Amino acid sequence: MKYLKTLGVLLLLPFTANADINIEGVDMGNLSDWYVHVDFEYMRKTDSGKKLYAWMQQEVFNELKEEAGIDVDRDLNQVIARSDGNDGVIVVMNGTVRQEHKDQIMALAATQNLDLAPRKAGRREYYWMEGDDSDEPFEDGAYFSFDVKDKFILTSSEDTMKELLGNGGRIATKGKNTMLMFSAKNPGVGGASDGNVEWDSNIMQNTEEAMLSIADDGGKVRLKAELVATEAEMADSLASIVRGLISLQVFNDELEPELADVLKSTTVGVKDRTLSIGLSVDSDTVVEAMGD
Repeated sequence: MKYLKTLGVLLLLPFTANADINIEGVDMGNLSDWYVHVDFEYMRKTDSGKKLYAWMQQEVFNELKEEAGIDVDRDLNQVIARSDGNDGVIVVMNGTVRQEHKDQIMALAATQNLDLAPRKAGRREYYWMEGDDSDEPFEDGAYFSFDVKDKFILTSSEDTMKELLGNGGRIATKGKNTMLMFSAKNPGVGGASDGNVEWDSNIMQNTEEAMLSIADDGGKVRLKAELVATEAEMADSLASIVRGLISLQVFNDELEPELADVLKSTTVGVKDRTLSIGLSVDSDTVVEAMGD
C-alpha cells in the first residue's frame, strides 16, 4: 500500500497529505470532510505559477520519482481529491496516462498484495489491493483504475469507484481559475492537542468551514482565505482580531519593508458569517515560505 499511498498523497502538497493537518495546537487528523485540487496546467501557463511549478518539480515530482520511480512531470495536469465522510477518499488525476505509468503502478501495486484479476464496472475495469491498519484512509484496501481516458482514479470505496467509472471520472470541482484550492468543514473537530486553547485554536473551534486558495493576480500570487464562523458576531470578532494582528505587525520595527507593504495591502472583509482575507505577493515570497 505504501507506493499507491505515496502516489496519491505526494501530489497534494505537503500540508494536505491525508488531511493530517496540525495548525498550532489544533489536531485535525480526524478531519473527514475536505476537498483539495492542484492545477499544474494553470501553474505552467501563468507567470506567478511558473515559479510555484518549479518548486513542485523539485519538492514533489522529484520525491515521487525517488520514492516510487514514477515520473509524471509535464504529464499531470490536475489532481482533485475529496472526502465527505460518506464515500471515503477519492483522488482523480487528469493528464496523459502513458503505458509506462500504468506498468509502473501495476508493478508497485503487485508488491502490496494486488488482486491481479481486474474487476468490472460495466465495460470498464478497476483493480483492488489490500490495505492494513497503517494505511489510513485505505486500511480496508484501495481501488484504482486507468480505464477512463487521461485519468488515474484512486478510491477507498468500491461503490464510489463504480460510480466514477460510470460517469467518466467526473468529480465536482470548486474554485475555478485557481492553482490550488483547499477547503475543510468543521476544521476544529480535533480540539486543542495539548489541552490548552490558544487564540488560534479557539478560532478554528468556532469555524464551520475553512478555505484557502492560490491564484494568479497579474503576475503575482493571490492568496485568499475564508472562514465561515458559527455565528455572524463571531465572524466580526475574528475580523477584528485579524485586523489588530496586522496593525501590530505593520508597526513592528523589525519587520522587513517588503512584508510590511504586503500586510498593508491585505484586505479583510466580513459578509454574514464569512470572514475573507486576501493579499497578493510575489511568487518568490510564496516559494520561500513553502521551503521553510
